[in-house]
Amino acid sequence: NEDLIRRLQIRETIRSYFDKEEKLFARGIKCLSLFFIDEVAKYRQYDGDGEAVLSELSAFGKLGKLAKFANYGKIFEQEYIAELDERKALFSEKYQEYLNKIEVRATHCGYFSIDKQGRAVDSAVKRGSEFSDDVAAYDLILKNKERLLSFDEPTRFIFSHSALREGWDNPNVFQICTLKRSGNATAKRQEVGRGLRLCVNQSGDRQDVDVCGETGVHDVNKLTVIASESYAEFVSDLQSNIKEDPHERPTKAAISYFNGETALPEELAPLASGVHALMQGAFDPSALKDMIENGHDTKIRDNPLKDHCFTQASQGPWGRIHPRHADTVEFDSLELIKKSAAALNANLNVSPLRYNWVKGEQRGVIEKADKAGKNEFVVRETVARERDDAAESSVKYDLVGKIAKQATLTRRSVVAILQAMRPQKRRMFCQNPEEFIGRVTEEINKQKAAILP
Repeated sequence: NEDLIRRLQIRETIRSYFDKEEKLFARGIKCLSLFFIDEVAKYRQYDGDGEAVLSELSAFGKLGKLAKFANYGKIFEQEYIAELDERKALFSEKYQEYLNKIEVRATHCGYFSIDKQGRAVDSAVKRGSEFSDDVAAYDLILKNKERLLSFDEPTRFIFSHSALREGWDNPNVFQICTLKRSGNATAKRQEVGRGLRLCVNQSGDRQDVDVCGETGVHDVNKLTVIASESYAEFVSDLQSNIKEDPHERPTKAAISYFNGETALPEELAPLASGVHALMQGAFDPSALKDMIENGHDTKIRDNPLKDHCFTQASQGPWGRIHPRHADTVEFDSLELIKKSAAALNANLNVSPLRYNWVKGEQRGVIEKADKAGKNEFVVRETVARERDDAAESSVKYDLVGKIAKQATLTRRSVVAILQAMRPQKRRMFCQNPEEFIGRVTEEINKQKAAILP
């Protein structure tokens, strides 16, 4: 479900944003998030004449009226409000005061390229007028960087269709969300490059090694990318492009470099480990693996007591105890079955599977330069449709076995829960088997945790 995937990306971007802004607000650093979109119409609505559809609210104060937001704009506002309501009470008092002054409609805007007459442009289609929000946002983001980086300016989330073409970047971009396919590795690297700058605080001071220290500079200036593909695919494409640079610029390395006798220039000394890793990456692909980390990895806090567990004095008693020690947890199976079935009957919802139907036509004239045939077909129509519920999937699922394994229950208990569910809830399995199994397992685990002693 494409809409669900994009909603999840927007949600994760907002969560990452609050994590970062909460830490940097006290340091006087304003955070920005950048969304790359493939169509302006997915963020802002226009009428048949290309004019932005306006409402009565104002996103930019005196700069103009607010255009009516399309799918991405609506999703953003819903997710932003939900995340803020959940977190606000946990923030510091000053940070809460800052957030209370910002309206959700004013904290996001669209940055689209404009033509010579000052009108916004989406590909070959002209949009808006010289007094539109498009131009106001364009001027704010492209020309008034000092204003954009001020806490007095509410804009913090930017949706862009043209940031790469315009060559725009900003030192305080901390999240980049690609609500589209990045394409080749070069395009992916260009997108990431929009956030690879050392940030500045409200006084304009660059947060470099001198200000943050060698360790702190990496913690402060960390970019999070919420990509539309898997982590492994994203990293592979990005690193393959990074490694091309040393290969394309062959230089003769003296023996002194490899035995450590050659000193780096003084200004590069704090980056020595990164420079050496990049050089090594030209020959060893694994040398760059630590440049990017998976944001979904489990975060485990350091335990100051753990070192004591490995002392020689502690190993003796532990060696005698652990073969005879076991932890057991007991719970009432009948109570779990009853509560799980009741919760599933009340809360279970599964979205139907959807597919995209695409119609295209072959162009009448094929250019000689188009040897690869990439532009040979032109898409004329794309329609998103739900799967016909009458059509049964040919994929066979061990429904009971999968839930039993993921919920750590016996098959008998799983069968009892499924039998206790209402028939219309059980039939949701046919709509979307994978999501059904995941949601049922999640609810059973919640109920199990609630009744454990």
